Amino acid sequence: MDIRLLRGWMYDRVNRANRTLKEEFKSEVYGFIDHAMSVPGLVSSANEIRCPCRKCGNKKYIKCDVVVVHLCKWGFKDDYWYWTSHGEVDPAWNNNNVEASSSGHFFHTEGNNRYEDLVHDAMRDVVHFFENTEGSDIPNAEYQRFHELLKADQTPLWEGCNTETDLSFSLKMMTMKAECNMTQSCYDRVSNLFKNSYPEENCVPESFF
Repeated sequence: MDIRLLRGWMYDRVNRANRTLKEEFKSEVYGFIDHAMSVPGLVSSANEIRCPCRKCGNKKYIKCDVVVVHLCKWGFKDDYWYWTSHGEVDPAWNNNNVEASSSGHFFHTEGNNRYEDLVHDAMRDVVHFFENTEGSDIPNAEYQRFHELLKADQTPLWEGCNTETDLSFSLKMMTMKAECNMTQSCYDRVSNLFKNSYPEENCVPESFF
């Protein structure tokens, strides 16, 4: 069944006659919350999830009850048919949305940037592996690294920044380096310019390494 038919409720939340919320929308929103809370590795240590409302756009982690309020008030972000920030994979990724860069190491997507979503997908697979492997109580280096990436994705570039996280900025910088064939020296100079231009205590790396 087409995903737009299955989840048509996501963008049909208000009764046109009296401008009240549709009961189906409210019910399905709670179903979405249950799903989001059930995905290993995608719930923050504060028991928060990404808010997919039009204003937050999956960039903020907030409490579930607040997510419900946001979705009822502003609705879901545009074209969020597949809940890629909440454990699902968009089938289009397997076709032409994700392309390898000229270096073969970094990637980007056309249209919406989904760096964080790809990290979450990989994180979910690693968590699933350890949950289904006996004698794996102590995570290995790869598992710990994913936890570090998840933390970086929850850390704003500087306190009060609502547009970039430590992770998203670093990945965009590395993608730019690969696509523009920047030398390490050039990358470091650009990075230092950002570092010194942004508010103090920012997370901009001072160099490539």
